[in-house]
Amino acid sequence: MVAACRGARSAANYREGDTIGVLMDYDPASANAFVDIAIPTGIGFSRNTVVVAAGQVVVAVAGGAGTLSEIALAWQLKRPVIALCVGGWSETLAGQTLDHRHDSIIRRAESPEEAVQLATELLN
Repeated sequence: MVAACRGARSAANYREGDTIGVLMDYDPASANAFVDIAIPTGIGFSRNTVVVAAGQVVVAVAGGAGTLSEIALAWQLKRPVIALCVGGWSETLAGQTLDHRHDSIIRRAESPEEAVQLATELLN
């Protein structure tokens, strides 16, 4: 979430309120410093489902088990996944399919700019 919010804040068209953090706990203060709007849920790891279901495209950035679960949820919900190749699960799964649910691939992006371009193309 830190990388996503930091990236959004650095965009030329950033406006206050553009970054939203769906939090695992009930404490809005647990949000990272780049979150404009904190949504405390108290639902623990189930917040990954909320994050994925709320988006139209998922961009995975490196990551461990939490990112892996979000990639898997996106796949099951048939959300396009773009994997930024900066290590972690995103790089491991870039260019692959996960299972038989559909035949698209996890799209590979070599830079944040390429990830944004791919996401824009997928949304148009």
